[in-house]
Amino acid sequence: MIQVPTAVLPIVIAVNTTGLNIWRATPVGGTSGLYLSRRALCGIFTGIITNWNDPILTYDNHNTQLHASLPIRVVRRSDSSGTTFLFTRHLNQVCSNWYYVQADGNNHPYRPGNLADWNLGAGTTVAWPASFLSASGDAGIASTIVSTPGAIGYVSPDYTRQVARPEISPAPVAANLQNHTNWAALVGDTTPTTAEHMPTAPSVANPEAVLTGLRLPSVKIAAAWSAALDTAALRNPTYRPPAYPNPALATAYPIVGFTMLDLYSCYFPAAETSTLKGLISWYTGHHPRVSTAVPDQIARKHGFVSLNQTFKDAVWAWANDATLGLKTGPISGTCTVSSGT
Repeated sequence: MIQVPTAVLPIVIAVNTTGLNIWRATPVGGTSGLYLSRRALCGIFTGIITNWNDPILTYDNHNTQLHASLPIRVVRRSDSSGTTFLFTRHLNQVCSNWYYVQADGNNHPYRPGNLADWNLGAGTTVAWPASFLSASGDAGIASTIVSTPGAIGYVSPDYTRQVARPEISPAPVAANLQNHTNWAALVGDTTPTTAEHMPTAPSVANPEAVLTGLRLPSVKIAAAWSAALDTAALRNPTYRPPAYPNPALATAYPIVGFTMLDLYSCYFPAAETSTLKGLISWYTGHHPRVSTAVPDQIARKHGFVSLNQTFKDAVWAWANDATLGLKTGPISGTCTVSSGT
């Protein structure tokens, strides 16, 4: 099997904002004025932050308490999901507690750092806290969030209001505040400055910014491409412990991953190989009759980010690689069974 990249998608944090006292106006490219710092994100999805009145959420949101007392209802996928894999991989990378911690009486550190280690690993399914709600598919997650006061969860971008025609009427999304080194004010600082808060909404332009730091991997395997994207999304060139990993560009939305085509390396009869190569040529700009603008427009409409032409050319070369690309059988010991038999 081979996995060929098609596009980049942001994993979006959808939230039911009904009843929340959100101080900020909806930012350009976002669909709510709710800000979540990385320690808030990690705290919520590890089950440590459980109420919208939490001091960390208050601090993130201009020292304005979001609610007097409303439980946070985290909604997670019940089925095996690539979205879950990409999201938990991100949590696994950024939710660590190696920054020094001093209790403030609310089980929170004085300085930005995460409240608890993420210890569930990365996978298409993980052992989420028992208190979390569950739903099947992105549509199930989005509809549960919409119908549940205080709910929050993670979905593919095409199930949010940031796209023109979402699949269902979904919840708005939260902007992510990365833990830049200048986001280091004490909890007693009740007036965070603009420099201390650098939110990035998951609208298409911000995940696109991640691609500016993406470097072509030297080998044609999916893991190498994913590692390259992780590096672009979470490795600022000036990153040094104890600073937290962040994108090189402040505008880059860091919770991203590739969506892949899962393919065999060998097909028989030849028509199957040519059809699949035709699909890959279509979205990489190598189709003889269709401009790459067409698939790019479709991707953007659903909140996905198209690869730039350099990376599209690399994918097309991968598909046509004599050894690692798509081949036509019969090939002895590799591809000998006719389609449909």
